[in-house]
Amino acid sequence: MSLVLVIFLTFAACYFIHAKWPVFTVGRRIRGPRALPLVGNVQMISRLKPESLFKSVAEFRAKYCETYRLWLGPELWVFLHSPTETREALHDTTLTRPVTFQQLSVLIGNGLLISHGKQWETHRRALSPAFHVNILNTFAPVIAQHGEELVRKLHTTEGSPVEVSDYLFACVLDAIIETSMGKQLNSLTDPHNRYLHAFHKTSELLFKRMTNPLLALDFIFQRTNMYRELSASIAVIYQLMATVIDERIAALKQQESLVSIAITAPAEEGICKQRRTLLDTLLTTQIGGEVLTRSEICDEVNTFVFAVSNLHRITQILLYNCL
Repeated sequence: MSLVLVIFLTFAACYFIHAKWPVFTVGRRIRGPRALPLVGNVQMISRLKPESLFKSVAEFRAKYCETYRLWLGPELWVFLHSPTETREALHDTTLTRPVTFQQLSVLIGNGLLISHGKQWETHRRALSPAFHVNILNTFAPVIAQHGEELVRKLHTTEGSPVEVSDYLFACVLDAIIETSMGKQLNSLTDPHNRYLHAFHKTSELLFKRMTNPLLALDFIFQRTNMYRELSASIAVIYQLMATVIDERIAALKQQESLVSIAITAPAEEGICKQRRTLLDTLLTTQIGGEVLTRSEICDEVNTFVFAVSNLHRITQILLYNCL
């Protein structure tokens, strides 16, 4: 029995090395911190925190140049900071998202962030009208209003030390939810907002899982308390999404056509009635003569909210640090 086990493990190791050899070869040519056998740079990645991620990335870049690599076990992570290399990567149709990104699917499904191929192409084309400059300009007053609300909220602190990222996250989330879904969330003025806490908790738990190779397998992760917390938070997010979609469909059905939205059309309370949102575009878009499914709509809206909220929060924190 022991001999059979040794032979099996030997063949498994040889197959693994053979399958990963091209990746190992590429990784050896890219500068980065010294990696340990089997575990790579896990000891460094596991110590990363969302609040200090930007600082850590900047330190790696200063030490290892614009492009560097980290190993999460046998998985190669390559960080691009050069505009030329980034452009080449974005235009390479053969590249797909790393396996780690698939862990985001519990929140964003198969949205643009992790989809590829034909679906990515068709959905990106379908979403393009929602980002026309004329439509985006109509949301400038909305964004300005939330910015003013943030200023008023910060004034109430009267100069005492605060965790500015919490205020920024609430402000950005309010602006994104209203501009993408037409829903007024008001999480900045309501510190007990369920959606705010659920989205913050979901982002935190997903980050912890992505930086911990021990939780990479669903079989293991689904037996942890972290998975139960994540499931509860995601249930809150999807409950809000379902409510908003139902409200928006009801508002759209009051129009003469599902394809067009009249500015003067009535809408449900809390729903923006004068601006065409991302959700409106998704509800009225057809791909190959068929409308998007409810699941596809949820995936794309959640992808937009997740990606933009994290990007804007990091950008604003950097700006305030510079000031």
